[in-house]
Amino acid sequence: VASNKLNRMTGSISSSLQSIEEVSTNETCLQKRYHAISSNNNIGRQNAIAAAALTTTSPQIITVPLPVTVPSYHHHMHRNFFSTRVMTQNIESDSLSTNIATNSKTDSSSSNIIPSQDASKTVYATGPDGKVYAIPPKPLGNYKGKRHAPKLKPSIVAKRISKLKTTFTTEKSIRHSPWRLNLVCQFAARQTETIPDALLQLQYVNKVKAPLIHRLVRRAAAKAKVMFGLEKSQLEIVECFATHGTHLKRLKIMGRGRAGKKLRRLSHARCVVREIDFPLKIIQATSLNQRQKWVDLMEVALADKKRALKEREEVDLLEQQMEAMQLEKEKKEQEKSK
Repeated sequence: VASNKLNRMTGSISSSLQSIEEVSTNETCLQKRYHAISSNNNIGRQNAIAAAALTTTSPQIITVPLPVTVPSYHHHMHRNFFSTRVMTQNIESDSLSTNIATNSKTDSSSSNIIPSQDASKTVYATGPDGKVYAIPPKPLGNYKGKRHAPKLKPSIVAKRISKLKTTFTTEKSIRHSPWRLNLVCQFAARQTETIPDALLQLQYVNKVKAPLIHRLVRRAAAKAKVMFGLEKSQLEIVECFATHGTHLKRLKIMGRGRAGKKLRRLSHARCVVREIDFPLKIIQATSLNQRQKWVDLMEVALADKKRALKEREEVDLLEQQMEAMQLEKEKKEQEKSK
């Protein structure tokens, strides 16, 4: 019996040793295969780099900015579009001549602008600083899905947004629940287009305090026009929310002779509007329709800006004429008194 047990133990040990040897041989084979594949990839990459170096020509000055890659951020490939060598070109144009910046023609008899820019081609976008950016059809590369979508580096976006003009308005002690008022505020904040579109949507909201938020947004836009001379089509809603105010405590009559406390809730609302950076919006567009939408909105904003400047010049001219008439009238009265 003891000899049979010993034979069984030796047989199991020998079989386990053979399996360990097979696993080790398989691991070595896999390691050799991995090193061979990696070496082939490195050789192929080096050959491709060498071929590209041989086929490159002498550097030339580029008038249209091209995307420049920067180090990857997590799994996304971010690109710095605004750090090109020839980034902008200042284009001066009259309101009664062909506008080079928007590639559209203005009619001298009317202030209407005929847009002629196609989003599938190079777009000339005017930034808040007055510079004109030539944006190619795919400034950040092809869009390969949500996970590998090309994006700008967050620090670049934050730097450009920090330079934009911003205003805000508040409304305090609103006799309404903050939770219910915040439904309308969140709806207004989700309107990602210009303020005229947000105001149009708020007109058809079936809520009691929708007209109040409508007035709040209009006040913010009017404040931006007074402070910075910005039109509604140049602004967007950045923040719109409601918070708790000082609630009124009231007596709550309960059963069995008991009394409790109830709150008559009051709310504070705040709306923040900001200038739109149209070149940034066009570059960040993930589809051709979205790109075309921002191009059309940019042309409308430029048309409104030119119309406002023309009206301001006419008002200034009328004021100068009125002052001149008043001075002449005062001179005549002084001459008569003498």
